[in-house]
Amino acid sequence: MTYIIKVRKGRILLLAAKAFFLLVPAFFTAAEAGGRLSGQSFGVIVYAQGHEVTLLRRGVYRSFDLRVTEVAGMPLLVGDLIGTENGTFLEIQLFPRDTIVKIAENTTFTLGELSPGGGAAIDLAYGRIRSKIEKFAGREPFSIRGRGTVAGVRGTDFGFDYIVERDGADMVSVAKVYCFEGSVEVLSSGASPRVLDGGEMISFPETAAAEENPPEVKALEPAVAAYWTRNDFRTTPKTAEEIERIYPELPGKLEKEREAAAPPPAPLPAPASEVPETSGPVSLPAAAAGPVPAARDPSPPFMSLPAPEPPAPAAEATAASDFPAGSPGAADVARDSAQETEDISRTGAGSAPEKDFEKDLADSLRELRLERTRTRVGSFGLFAIGAAAFIVGMNADNDFTAGMTLMISGGIMSLTGIGMFGSTFIEDPVR
Repeated sequence: MTYIIKVRKGRILLLAAKAFFLLVPAFFTAAEAGGRLSGQSFGVIVYAQGHEVTLLRRGVYRSFDLRVTEVAGMPLLVGDLIGTENGTFLEIQLFPRDTIVKIAENTTFTLGELSPGGGAAIDLAYGRIRSKIEKFAGREPFSIRGRGTVAGVRGTDFGFDYIVERDGADMVSVAKVYCFEGSVEVLSSGASPRVLDGGEMISFPETAAAEENPPEVKALEPAVAAYWTRNDFRTTPKTAEEIERIYPELPGKLEKEREAAAPPPAPLPAPASEVPETSGPVSLPAAAAGPVPAARDPSPPFMSLPAPEPPAPAAEATAASDFPAGSPGAADVARDSAQETEDISRTGAGSAPEKDFEKDLADSLRELRLERTRTRVGSFGLFAIGAAAFIVGMNADNDFTAGMTLMISGGIMSLTGIGMFGSTFIEDPVR
């Protein structure tokens, strides 16, 4: 009975060890998931429907055919100019605020601002945008700007149109701000600030009559409500962790785009004392009249260049042919040349340093391999002792505490031996 209990305890311990080694990496993986996106300021396309989307980023224009290209999961950065063609709708989520923005067809806008505090701004050039923002205390405001009109909120469901409408026989540009839920503050040039509540709107037509008669807040137009009922939101805000699970390639794409958008480092200025190299003597033109003034040294005193050395004297005769035949100089030069030739043929030029280096290299490799052999033998012995201690602990039926101690100590010794043995397979540092 005691043996059976011991075996069961050993199996339980083994299962617990396996669970520990499996759950710990999973824990760190789960803790890291979403960490690459959490707290970052960026936008991402989460829904696309229609035909074509255009993107202008850093002066590069790109067009995406939604019938053959999947744009969901595409990151958006500050400064991007996005456009939708006829019949094309987008939904974009802005982080870190978890804001959903619906982009209607025939709309062009720029992602103006994104701040770590949750603030954001969209510059609408033309079209219709609807935004749904979750209320959160302490967050920076979100705003949509278009032709002198700004709509700012902290948590609401509202829309902004900058379109062209017919006014009798004329076509007039008009900015409309409307609120479905919550409240929105509207600022426009030439008009006092207004606050819209749910179900209200205000229009700012660009006409002379509008400047004389400031617009007033009115009830939401049925046509505006019907348009957004037909084209309501298809997605809901998601956390950064959920977005990364849906689009696992998004962190890599975002990092790549930001690296491409980063400006190149500015070149370092050349030192003031740097002097250009010349391949030969520089000849100065003769002065038209009068003496040539001395050149002023632009470098500071402690960095002044040394004075040029005087030209070397003519080379002395070093060959036997430079002396008259039979003279003492010719005999001395011939004797020195013969001695130098004999020394080179006997020893070889540079052979002694090369032999010393090869000998030191061979000694180093021999010592390294000998040390590795000793480590491998010692690691095998440590592993064997640890395994034996573990087996003895498993069979210690009389004393459970002693058995557990032996099992733990034996396991640690065995793992240490394995680690020592594996470390001997590192590539030779000396080649």
